[in-house]
Amino acid sequence: MATISVVIPTYNRAETLRRALVSAIGQTRVPDEIIVVDDGSSDNTAEVVGQFQQVQLLAMPSNQGAAAARNRGLEVATGDYVAFLDSDDVWLAHKLETQLAYMTEHDDVGLLCCGITVKEKHGAVRYFGFSESYPEGGWDFETFQNYPFSTPTWFARRQVLVESSGFDKALLNSEDLDFLARLQAITRIEVLPEPLVVKYNLSDSLDADVSRLEQSYGILFERHRALWSKTPRAAARGCIRLANKHLKNRDVAAAHSSFRQAAMYQPFSAKLWALWAMTFGQGRLLRLVRKIKSLLR
Repeated sequence: MATISVVIPTYNRAETLRRALVSAIGQTRVPDEIIVVDDGSSDNTAEVVGQFQQVQLLAMPSNQGAAAARNRGLEVATGDYVAFLDSDDVWLAHKLETQLAYMTEHDDVGLLCCGITVKEKHGAVRYFGFSESYPEGGWDFETFQNYPFSTPTWFARRQVLVESSGFDKALLNSEDLDFLARLQAITRIEVLPEPLVVKYNLSDSLDADVSRLEQSYGILFERHRALWSKTPRAAARGCIRLANKHLKNRDVAAAHSSFRQAAMYQPFSAKLWALWAMTFGQGRLLRLVRKIKSLLR
């Protein structure tokens, strides 16, 4: 009988970790082991985990990032299959059962993802999922940038994850994109359209840290240049994502730089040039606001 390991990396998420653990333990196909990797938390994470006898706690000596924490859990995991769950997200009760049934019937699939429901902090709810079958030649960054490929949706053969060398610890963000790019070179990746995961977007998530995102995208663009070149729209989208985060931080100069990089991938996109032009107006507006503030002091 096939066995399943669940790996949950966490860092100062004691207030949501309990919810994640309950969803993992309450699966209709109960996992054979649940491993929580505490990535140097300073809250009461250990106390929360201690309330669940069937959960194993691994403590990292210091905060090393989600990639290192997932790798540590993968090193200890013994299951035939491994599923990753973030400590601020939850699974629907039949998630593992549904994915195991599919993988049992499809020996050529090394990683199975699923649809996902995203709940934003301000209350909006979005659904991400699609039913396209595995494309000839494998997936690309155009599809990898969609939420159905988020790690909480993963259900993978452990041996495939081990052979691909795990997550890159040098990436402080978007390590899942890098891992997916390497995985699709050695195995088949499929997606179930059904939403089996609920993701909660928090304002202090790693995606909110623009410096981490910028550093990671720099590595991704360099490492997978050939894959990005096949999907210039996806590459441009990554640059625009950076530009928007820079604008939220009121760093117009950095936003201009990201838009220029996006234009290298899509030089004839009218929408892109329109977005870029709008940033110049925002720059003048920010300077005006700063001037007014200085006069009021």
